[in-house]
Amino acid sequence: MLEYGFMKYESVLFDLDGTLISTTHLYEQACIAGMRAIGLEFSSDDFKRLYPTGYSMAGWIVEKGGKAEQLETVRAARDVVYHDLLSTQSEFCPGALELLEFLRDHPTGVITNSWRSYLDAIHKKLAIYDHLKEIITADDMGDFYKPHPHGLLITADKLGANPEKSIYVGDQIFDLEAARAAGMTACLIYGPHSPKGAEKHADMVVESLAELQSKL
Repeated sequence: MLEYGFMKYESVLFDLDGTLISTTHLYEQACIAGMRAIGLEFSSDDFKRLYPTGYSMAGWIVEKGGKAEQLETVRAARDVVYHDLLSTQSEFCPGALELLEFLRDHPTGVITNSWRSYLDAIHKKLAIYDHLKEIITADDMGDFYKPHPHGLLITADKLGANPEKSIYVGDQIFDLEAARAAGMTACLIYGPHSPKGAEKHADMVVESLAELQSKL
C-alpha cells in the first residue's frame, strides 16, 4: 500500500458511539426512558440485543408490543434524557484523544447514524468539533444510513480522499458493511456492544485505539 506522508491511508474515518466517544451506555439509559414514556418495559438486555441489529427505533417499539406511530413520543422522551447525559457525562474512549492528536494534520472524519443535536451536546462536554476535519450525521444522509455507504462516500469526497485508500473504523457490523460497500478498509474495534462474529465482516481487527494508531 502506498504511503501518504507518514500514513498508509489518504483519510482515516470513524464511527462515533462506542468507537471514539463512550456514549452507548448513555443511549441505553435514554432509550429505556423513551420506551417507558409510552408504557413499554424495555430492559438493558433488550437494548443489548436490539442495538447491534441496526433496526430503526420504530422496529424496537413494535417488537416490544407498541405501535410504530408512537415513535415521535418515544424519540422526544429519549432525546430529553440523552441530550442531558451527553452534555454532562460523555467521555472519549480510551486512546481516542491521543489518536486524534496524532492525526491532527491528516484528513479525518466521523460518519455516524446519530443526529447533529447529539454531537452538539457532546461538543459542550468534549469540544469534539475541534478534533475532526469532517463530521457527517444522520441529518446529512437522507434515508441512506449505515450500512449504506452514502455517508462514508460524502466524507471522502469532502476530504478529497480516494475511498479505496481510506479506512473506516467502527464497532458494529453495519459500520463494517458500510466501509466495504464504500470500497474502504473496514476496521473493527471491539467494544462492549460489538456483536459476536463481527470480525468476519472486517478487513482489520484491533483491540484498542492505541493498537490502531500503530497500524496507520
